[in-house]
Amino acid sequence: MGLKATQREIQPTRIETAAAPGVPDVMLCDERGRIHLIELKCTGANAVRLSPHQVSFMIRHEHASVWIAVKRDGAKGKSLFLFPGTEAIGIAKRGIAGAEGAEFRYPVIWNDVFELIAPIA
Repeated sequence: MGLKATQREIQPTRIETAAAPGVPDVMLCDERGRIHLIELKCTGANAVRLSPHQVSFMIRHEHASVWIAVKRDGAKGKSLFLFPGTEAIGIAKRGIAGAEGAEFRYPVIWNDVFELIAPIA
């Protein structure tokens, strides 16, 4: 995830649960004790496969710090896209091009990614 490349003291926890479909893959606890949830996805083009459960979770928790991180490794190069959970419907329907988010080209500057997810200030 690139966390080791930062000076941040963020504790990651991988979430593996079949009991609650749609719950994001990773939970981060930042320096202030705030929780952030991230759904991890990979694609080779524009399309991103989000299940109806994942979209529902993101929309139900849109007031929280929920994110969709998409690694794209395709003809346009390698990038990491970071979208707030509120963009889940657009991503599910239209892919990366159907949502507002941030693009980080490789090599990713991980401090920038985590500053967006968990701002220090």
